[in-house]
Amino acid sequence: MTGIKKYEHFDEPQEGTEPVISGSGMEGQKYLLGTVNKWVRLTRKDNESDKEYQERVRIDSSKILSFRSHLLVSKGFDAGTSRVTAVVSNPSCIGYSWMPVTGKCLLPLNFAKGLCIWFNSTIGRCLLRTVGGRKPAYPMFNPASWHDLPLPNIENQKVIDVLEKCYNNTSNIEVPSFRDGRVAVRELWDDAVSEALEIDRSLIADMANRLAVDPYVSKSAFFNTL
Repeated sequence: MTGIKKYEHFDEPQEGTEPVISGSGMEGQKYLLGTVNKWVRLTRKDNESDKEYQERVRIDSSKILSFRSHLLVSKGFDAGTSRVTAVVSNPSCIGYSWMPVTGKCLLPLNFAKGLCIWFNSTIGRCLLRTVGGRKPAYPMFNPASWHDLPLPNIENQKVIDVLEKCYNNTSNIEVPSFRDGRVAVRELWDDAVSEALEIDRSLIADMANRLAVDPYVSKSAFFNTL
C-alpha cells in the first residue's frame, strides 16, 4: 500500500462515503451555508475481501463521526480574494481547508449558526488577524490558535436569537470577496453583532473601514489609482 492514499475522493456520494466541505478561495465556499463538494471513503487494500473492507469502512466512519461538526472554520484563506471565514453545514461534516469545531458533544445547529455570524463579522475577522500565521496575505490557522479567541455568549437567549436570525436571513446570499470591502451582507452581520452584544455600531463601522483599506485585504493602492 506504499504510496496509495488512505482515502478515495468522489464528486458524488457513494456507499460508505463521508461528506466533506473543501475550498476556501474565491471559487470555494461562497455562502455561509457550506456546500458539501467532496465525499471520501477508505481506499480498498489489495486482495481485501468485501467483508473485510466493509468492516474497515464502518470502523473508520464511526471514528470520523466524532470529528464532524455543523460549524467549520477556515484553516487558511487569501486575505483579499476569499469570501468567508466560517460556514455551517447540515448534515455535520469534516473538512479540507476547513476545521470542524468539535467538543464533548455535537455543537447544536443554532449555536453553529450564531458563531458563524460572529466569525464572519468585522470583529470576528479582526480577531482572526491576531492569531494568523506569518503571512498576512494568506493567514494559516491551527486549532490551538483558536482557543483564546473571544466568543459571544451563545447560551444567552437574546444573543443566540439575534445571531441565528441573521444567519437564517443571509445564509443563501452569495458573499463577495474580502477585497470588495463593506458590502450589504457584511453590514447585516455587523448590525446583528452590534444588536446582540450591545456594541457601538459606529465602532464596528470604523473597524470595517480600516479592514477594507488594509493592503493585505484591499487591492493595492497602486491599482486603485489606475
